[in-house]
Amino acid sequence: RRDPAPHTPSKNFRDATLALAAMAIVVVGALTRLRGLSFSDIGWAPSWGKHRGYGWQAFGASMMFVAAVIASSALLHLVSPHAKYPFLPAQAWHLIYEIPQSISAGIVEELVVVALLVTALEQARTKVWVIYVVGLTLRLSYHVYYGPGVIAFLLWAAAAIWLFRRTRRITPLIVAHMVYDSFGAFLHEVPHPPVAIAALLGWAIIGLLITVIVRAIQIATRGHRSAGY
Repeated sequence: RRDPAPHTPSKNFRDATLALAAMAIVVVGALTRLRGLSFSDIGWAPSWGKHRGYGWQAFGASMMFVAAVIASSALLHLVSPHAKYPFLPAQAWHLIYEIPQSISAGIVEELVVVALLVTALEQARTKVWVIYVVGLTLRLSYHVYYGPGVIAFLLWAAAAIWLFRRTRRITPLIVAHMVYDSFGAFLHEVPHPPVAIAALLGWAIIGLLITVIVRAIQIATRGHRSAGY
């Protein structure tokens, strides 16, 4: 992702960002159709009502995704302490384009670089390790502005591919990506949020840790297994 130039009208940038997400959905939909697949086949719109455990599995997958992103961010600061996302100087009104940008990033990155890529390579009977190499390389390629520390994102990229192949659901990863980026943008643009929000974040982190441990065990033992495991 890139920030707009300071003179770029926020409304135009917002509209262009959301248009990019819409275009990604249309292109992915067309390509899956050409390959004889549907959106549900790439995990975009599964039949959630078929089993009561699907909802919990989706929640667990999204929490594991967020945990992997947080861990990667922590490793990034250890490897390259000065590396950071190139935000503009903090201004609350920047959220007008930061939030749409976060929504677009979640849709484009997970739908294209994970769901479509992995599904297409699996159809081509590509070896699992090749799928990971290609997926990791693509994910890191558009985060190079972090410098050498971008290597820490290997954990996040690998977790996204593993979760998708394990559960065959991309929607939880898209939503988790959107929420994480939006929350990160909020904390940057509003560096001193009210105490209530800080407390809520603390409880959310505690809940995240508990959920990740429980759902990691459940997904590992009862998750849907696709061909190639």
